Amino acid sequence: MGIEVGDVVEDNYGNQGLVVREEARPPAGWLRSQRDTRVMRLGLDERWLGVMPFTGGLVVAPASLCARLRSAERGDVVRAAARANRAALEALVELFPAWVP
Repeated sequence: MGIEVGDVVEDNYGNQGLVVREEARPPAGWLRSQRDTRVMRLGLDERWLGVMPFTGGLVVAPASLCARLRSAERGDVVRAAARANRAALEALVELFPAWVP
């Protein structure tokens, strides 16, 4: 099963979070600046994800370097919401309307 919006993943740096949207390919300069050298070798057809880490914020991660852990559960959404700013809360409400506190 592939990674979908609403899944919990672990990214290539070991951070866990919720996939909240698809993202455009980052600029070449950003790709070159990454500590994980595998990122620089990814193809133009790589799928990019917007991941809301449980520690807060939003990261752009290559799908092929993420591991799908599970479909999000209520506790995952509550955990992400606890560190979310207003824009992040709005995204969570849109994806999980019954679960956002």
